[in-house]
Amino acid sequence: MNPTTKKVFIFSLVYFSVSLVVLGLIVFEVKRQGNNMVSDISLINQNVAFDQAQVSLQKLLNETKEDRAVINDMFLDNKRQINFLSDLENTADQFNLENKIISLDLSDKTDNPYQDLSINMEVIGEYSQVKKYIELIELIPLHSKVVKLVISNEEGSVWKAVITFTVTTLSV
Repeated sequence: MNPTTKKVFIFSLVYFSVSLVVLGLIVFEVKRQGNNMVSDISLINQNVAFDQAQVSLQKLLNETKEDRAVINDMFLDNKRQINFLSDLENTADQFNLENKIISLDLSDKTDNPYQDLSINMEVIGEYSQVKKYIELIELIPLHSKVVKLVISNEEGSVWKAVITFTVTTLSV
């Protein structure tokens, strides 16, 4: 083989080897970039799903705002407890009844924001007024329940009712 041919052959062999190495590096880089792109697309899809869930949740919160307000009004919150008790006493006064709150007991706090306020009270007066007052307590527009009711005739037209009822409170 002639020396020029040898040089061309060696040069071609070196050029071919370098080309193979460069081609291998290019293929490796393309594969690495492809893997990065797949993980980036996955991350973007997760972010889009999170954003859609957040928008959906915000929409649901806006749609149910009035309903939640109505439901929350069915529970006695901390700010309204004193007013509620005053209203009970004032209503009894309007019916010409003697009233006395015997005990108040708030149930133990649990993980949920609702507690039961147990009210034990007595009212004394005419039977018809006592009956109307008890009916009003049963119709309180709050989540409530009459637990115990004892009515007795004290003397003549004077009746006494001892009422124990619970009102669910929202302590947030």
